[in-house]
Amino acid sequence: KQLTLPKEMESFSFDASGSRIAAVWDGGEPDNTWLMVGNADGTGLEVVEPLGNNKTDVDVSFSPDNQVVALYRQASNAGQQEIIPLGRNQENFRSFTVDGLKFESKYSPSGNYLLYNASSAKDSYEPRLWLTEGATDSLGYSHTDLGLRTWADKCTFDSSGSSLYCAVPTTLPEGAGLFPELAKDSADIFYRVDITSGVRVPLALPVGSQSSYTAGNLFLSPDESQLYFVDQTTQRLHSIRLK
Repeated sequence: KQLTLPKEMESFSFDASGSRIAAVWDGGEPDNTWLMVGNADGTGLEVVEPLGNNKTDVDVSFSPDNQVVALYRQASNAGQQEIIPLGRNQENFRSFTVDGLKFESKYSPSGNYLLYNASSAKDSYEPRLWLTEGATDSLGYSHTDLGLRTWADKCTFDSSGSSLYCAVPTTLPEGAGLFPELAKDSADIFYRVDITSGVRVPLALPVGSQSSYTAGNLFLSPDESQLYFVDQTTQRLHSIRLK
């Protein structure tokens, strides 16, 4: 079934059931820009928070327990950001602090983990990948450096949440963490990360008719034997055999 949502809605995220949606409502003016929740067909929309001029600092993402609908980032000092969880019912959840700027995140399927990237001066403002607790009552308690320079949206979890697959640029220009378009032509190598041990295993530097690939939209096949990705240059779908 195909549905048409209001043109003012952007940055969508669906809850675990697929029946509810969170989104930014951009009415064209700061006083008409909101974080909204509603039914997946666009009915029953409710305001969660006014966003004003801050919509680019909101990472819309339903937590797997459906308590959090977005994470809002604000600078706490020159090199850190405070991350504020925004609840679907305007709950006042505990915030947490991350080192670096340009925070972007992704939950594991179970919600046990939150994967995020941030960029700091000590890394020449390249993106660095971190893992923290994802459950709402312990969100952001500790932070594990995964030792990879890439973005959370270039990664995907397996169904159990015990492994992570990431496309990692082989080269990154200074400042790419703040301006990802600087790395649009960087070739990727793929890694599997064991979340428990932290061991990183290189999987492939894909070759074929192209000399290199810049990957996005990573996802696993249902039996997790194939890792799929979309090459950002050609917009073609490719796969890597895992088993």
